Amino acid sequence: LANPQRQFDYDRFGGHGDLNKIEMTNVMDNFANFPALQRVIDYFGMDLVQARCHVQLTGQMFTTHIDPLKKLFAGPDATDYDGNYGYDPADIVRITIMLQDWEPGQFFAFGNSVFQQWHAGDFIIHDWPNAPHSTANASMYPRITLQLTGLRTEATDRIIGKSKF
Repeated sequence: LANPQRQFDYDRFGGHGDLNKIEMTNVMDNFANFPALQRVIDYFGMDLVQARCHVQLTGQMFTTHIDPLKKLFAGPDATDYDGNYGYDPADIVRITIMLQDWEPGQFFAFGNSVFQQWHAGDFIIHDWPNAPHSTANASMYPRITLQLTGLRTEATDRIIGKSKF
C-alpha cells in the first residue's frame, strides 16, 4: 500500500462505530514477573522479538485490519521493519499463542476463515501483511493470548516450519 497508515485508519473506522468504547486496550508487554511466559517467548527463538499479552474482555474486539508493522518499539530501541535496515519482510513472523482454552463466543477471523475451538498452548501464524484479520470476544470470559512478532531464526523454523507468506 502506498500509505499503510491511511489504510489502517480506513480499516479501523470503516464500520462507523465508537472504537474507543469497544476496541481491545488491555495489553501487557513487561514479563519480568512472569517467568513462565518468558520461557514461552524464548522457546520460539526469534530475534528482535516483541512480546505482548492481549487480554480481550467480554464485548471487546479488534476490527478487521491489516498490520502496518513499520515500527514495533518507540524510543531509542525502535526496531524498524520497513526495509531500512535490510530485513526481509518474509523473515518477519507473528505468532499468536493461546494461553487458555477457547470459550464459545471467542474468535479470530483471517480473510474469510474463522479460527476457534483452540486449546491452551495452540498457536497460529498468519499472513500479517496481506490478510485482513479481526478478533472478538462475545463470551462470558476474558480471552488471553501471547503475541510474538519478530525475525524468524533457524530455531523458529524448527518449531513453525520454513514456509513464508
